[in-house]
Amino acid sequence: MIPGSRSLAEIDVAARRMLAALSQPFRVGGMGLEIGASAGVALFPDQGRDSHELLRCADVALHRAKRTPGSVASYLRELDEHTPERLAMLSELGKAIREGELVLHFQPKVALQYGFIEGFEALVRWRHPRLGLLAPERFVPFAEATDVMLPLTSWVVRSALEQLTRWNRQLPRLTMAINLSMRNLLDRSCPDVLAGIVREVGVDPGVVEFELTETAIMADPETAMTALDRITASGSRLAIDDFGTGYSSLSYLKRLPVDVLKIDRSFIADMTSGSRSRAIVQSTVQLAHSLDLGVVAEGIEERGRTQLPG
Repeated sequence: MIPGSRSLAEIDVAARRMLAALSQPFRVGGMGLEIGASAGVALFPDQGRDSHELLRCADVALHRAKRTPGSVASYLRELDEHTPERLAMLSELGKAIREGELVLHFQPKVALQYGFIEGFEALVRWRHPRLGLLAPERFVPFAEATDVMLPLTSWVVRSALEQLTRWNRQLPRLTMAINLSMRNLLDRSCPDVLAGIVREVGVDPGVVEFELTETAIMADPETAMTALDRITASGSRLAIDDFGTGYSSLSYLKRLPVDVLKIDRSFIADMTSGSRSRAIVQSTVQLAHSLDLGVVAEGIEERGRTQLPG
């Protein structure tokens, strides 16, 4: 309890001070020990009008903070799986998968060296009957917290590959990139489900590229490596999305079955005006080339940004 605090920013500063104090080494029975901690933050009265509700909201935030040891997370109502809105949305999402309310949008990937489209990334949207067209950040977090994630991923993979099959009748060897989440990697049945869909649709596994964010991989690297080895064993490719925004170790990068690094759009956007962003892009391109990996730069929408350093 931090009485008198008026903003989450004030509480965040106080929480980080407490975590810093807890991280100091101490001795018990002559032995030197260290502990790690994370903190969840909720604000009275906006996020709880009594101690029970306030602690519940702080616990929800703490669960999210634990994904990155030593971090502080504030309560977000949209990520609270026990709110009436979330429970209703989750129920509606299952119905949306079954009844065709989901739709895919496709982002082209252009080979800068030649200037032609070499593939697409599938991006799911929800045509919600009441709320309109919803971006994935409005509903995918709900699915990631439940068993709805695998049916959602399966629908996206099947629909994207069926579209790829239609396109490849006229433009052979187009590729399709499809996003996965850490929830998929924790589901032991997921690699077999994905491989089964690729076989059923009848596409070459080599034109299928599964994407996972750097942050998701580093949340549990050993589990990620085991699952990704199984996913890529059938011939599908792996891309690390938003590379440069997480805290991945080069030792893990060397061990993962990675084929492509995707440079986060924030670095590309600042590349022309920021020397540090340009240096990060250049070093990432050089790293990828040294490891014989492909490189995708996110967010290039102007001809002036098509020249990547490195």
